[in-house]
Amino acid sequence: SFFTTRDSFITYWVHGLSIGGGNALRTEWYQPSGALWSTHLDTLDQNIRYWYYYNHVNGPAVQANMPLGTWKVRFFVQNQPFDSLTFVIGVLGVQTQREKHVAITPNPARDYILVSGDYKDIKLFDALGREQKLNVNYFTNPIRIDLNGLPSGAYNLQLKDAQGQVAVEKVIVE
Repeated sequence: SFFTTRDSFITYWVHGLSIGGGNALRTEWYQPSGALWSTHLDTLDQNIRYWYYYNHVNGPAVQANMPLGTWKVRFFVQNQPFDSLTFVIGVLGVQTQREKHVAITPNPARDYILVSGDYKDIKLFDALGREQKLNVNYFTNPIRIDLNGLPSGAYNLQLKDAQGQVAVEKVIVE
């Protein structure tokens, strides 16, 4: 996931099956340096068959001192690691978008898209920020990304080049 300096909050979600009452839940947020930024603790009141849990931190729009870069969230149940994920906080402004414009064809697309440029890491996220599995052929020019099996809708394509610069472009799947 990619968040910008304009985002007011960042939310982490997890879900699972069968968890007992009294279990301690802990969410830890780590800065790009690896230093702990925030910890949140909860205890479940009762047994739950199907459950979801979320926690959030104020984003860069509220906390201007949040470092840019790759962050990590870790989630524990009874002090045992249960889940983790990484996300990026970066600057994405109108000028950055103009400088880093990416040629994507066709867009809207059905089965595939072609991306012009030299990128080493390409990810696709749905409207809820969930990363989608992709089949990316980095060896073709332009780069070919197969979209087979993706439901129709709007997606954000995150592209990272060899220098670590990130571009985000909207992709419409018909």
